[in-house]
Amino acid sequence: NANATVSDADASGFVSRPVGTSSTAQAMANSVNILLGVGLLSVPYALKQGGWAGLGVLGLLGCVTNYTGKALIRVQARGSLRDAKTNRERPLTSYEDIGEAAFGETGRAFITAVLYTELVGTCALFFILEGDHLSLLFDGTKYLTHSSQWWQCASATAMIPTLWLPDLSALSYVGALGALASVSLVGVVAFQLAAVDGFPLESYPPGFESTAFLHLTALPVSFGLLAFVFAGHAVFPAIYASMAEPEEYEPMLDRTYAIVDLTCAVIGAAGYAMYGDAVKDEVTLNLPAGSASTLALALITVNPFSKFALTMDPVARGLESRMGVDIDAEDGDGPFKARVLRTGLGLGALLTAAKVPCFAVVMSLIGSFLTLTVSVIF
Repeated sequence: NANATVSDADASGFVSRPVGTSSTAQAMANSVNILLGVGLLSVPYALKQGGWAGLGVLGLLGCVTNYTGKALIRVQARGSLRDAKTNRERPLTSYEDIGEAAFGETGRAFITAVLYTELVGTCALFFILEGDHLSLLFDGTKYLTHSSQWWQCASATAMIPTLWLPDLSALSYVGALGALASVSLVGVVAFQLAAVDGFPLESYPPGFESTAFLHLTALPVSFGLLAFVFAGHAVFPAIYASMAEPEEYEPMLDRTYAIVDLTCAVIGAAGYAMYGDAVKDEVTLNLPAGSASTLALALITVNPFSKFALTMDPVARGLESRMGVDIDAEDGDGPFKARVLRTGLGLGALLTAAKVPCFAVVMSLIGSFLTLTVSVIF
């Protein structure tokens, strides 16, 4: 019962918790979708920066963030906070709640600032991604500021309304579409690797000669880019809270990471082997004109649309709670105010995208500092 009443801690020390409505499959679709997408495109560029040794970094980060993703939810399942209004124990429902339980109100304020900056910055990257690829798909231009910014604004008209959906289970269908698009993109790039310039499978690809095992001086940039692949911990508490069978969370997370790690390794190795030091910060921008390139561009434009609302959801719910509005309310003006607030957040991310269009630099910064802070350190 999603509306079950939360009671005080029982004799065992646990607080009874509302049960979500999302199936395990829906939760997995959301988890794969939030991890697989924007960071996937930068893996070949990350290997260019750090060399083939970056694949080892990718595996290490996968293992560490898989562990911290489980530890985070174990804390959420066992912990509670005293509600100041009712003076009763309530369950932890968000990353910020877990931060307050661990570090107090001051810690919560600091964690909230880092968390919201990461999530809004990630949503800005979604607009940058849409602008780059839609301008290339429809205008045949790369990195033309005016064209890409126009397409950013156009994509906002479709992406911002997804923020008005109050239930994560509803977003799971969009998430499944995004996950399918990401996996399909791997097939397109692999096909392109085998077919480009008549490249035969038994010989080295054209860019392979310019690859390297290790670029030690640039490895920190590679580390930051690869860390961004695993930027999902801010959303994991909401996904866990939405599950009808929360005991299935850890096996679901293992399956999610298996899909994400394999997909990133395949597209990273293929893109780096194909283009070497010529690989761009978004590997799809390297693909030559043709049907494969058009299909890849079409697939990748699905990703920002499918994960925009899921990424912004923790920010929106946190601000709604502070302002005393509820998008889930059945009456009153709470839902309207919540939608106005969410629209403002979406427009704020769009404005950020217009001011910081350099995709690789922004993503490396977010990955190096904010993502590692949220996904590992806290």
